[in-house]
Amino acid sequence: MGRNAQLLRAVTDGDLDFALAWGEQVPALRKEVIAKVPMAWVGPALPEVFPQLGTEVPLVVYEDACRFRTAAVTALDKARIPWVVTMTSPNLSGLWAGVSAGLGVSVRTPLGLPRTVCCLNRLEWKLPALPALTLALYQRAGPVSDLHAQLQQMFREEIQLAVEASSQRNTALQRQASRSYR
Repeated sequence: MGRNAQLLRAVTDGDLDFALAWGEQVPALRKEVIAKVPMAWVGPALPEVFPQLGTEVPLVVYEDACRFRTAAVTALDKARIPWVVTMTSPNLSGLWAGVSAGLGVSVRTPLGLPRTVCCLNRLEWKLPALPALTLALYQRAGPVSDLHAQLQQMFREEIQLAVEASSQRNTALQRQASRSYR
């Protein structure tokens, strides 16, 4: 596991045979789109710790540039909604801790959310729409062994199942959060 740039560099350098990463254009690598995954506003699963969305949307983000941070800020700016960064983290576990504790909201995909956070209904919370991301399999050009082909097929199938399961889980959590936060 790692950030996109690290993973793609490792594949390009031959340190990894292939990687799953969010859609990038890497001329040296072969890219196969596995899924299109929506970005979502994410808040704490427990209503009692939900941050107050006052005049500024409180954001919990990575401390350096990241596509999710950029998407959040761009969407809020485009909608002319003021925002403030209330917490930064160098890693995903810190980001989850901040959101779970009610320090703010964040932008992620519905995939792999811990039970302490949930996707928010953006219309109910008056938050702007966000783009979708492509999740792709990257590998160097050239022949693929049977073992790698089987492993890649397992990844494809598991990702599709995860996308379907996360969609169902987050729809249920949104309904629960709607009732709880009013």
